[in-house]
Amino acid sequence: MNHGLSCNDAFWSVATQFVAIVISSLLVWAFWSLDNACSFIIGGLICVLPNIYLYRRVFAHSGAHAAQRMLKALYRGEAMKLLLTACGFACAASIPWVLPLWLFSGYIVAQAGFWLAPIFLGCSRVKKK
Repeated sequence: MNHGLSCNDAFWSVATQFVAIVISSLLVWAFWSLDNACSFIIGGLICVLPNIYLYRRVFAHSGAHAAQRMLKALYRGEAMKLLLTACGFACAASIPWVLPLWLFSGYIVAQAGFWLAPIFLGCSRVKKK
């Protein structure tokens, strides 16, 4: 099994999500409060951590003969990712100081970081040529 994700696009999409959460949470802390920023970080982590699980599961297989195993891992990993996300929101809802608006905002920003990752990856590839 190869767990090294540093060379592929999946690693960079998760890294983009994480960077988006860190920068945004610092802005939330600077302009609003620490409670808001903590709720924001928790929401972002609810998005990022299941994605890390999925990518590690799918990209654990490599080689030409691993396509079938990767496809199975993708389906199982995606189901587990949805379950982890639901459990993350359920756990966050049980924390009394978590603010729902900032929790969902953090999740949305992390998801937007995932959507913007291909743009950043494409720009870095154009600069290398």
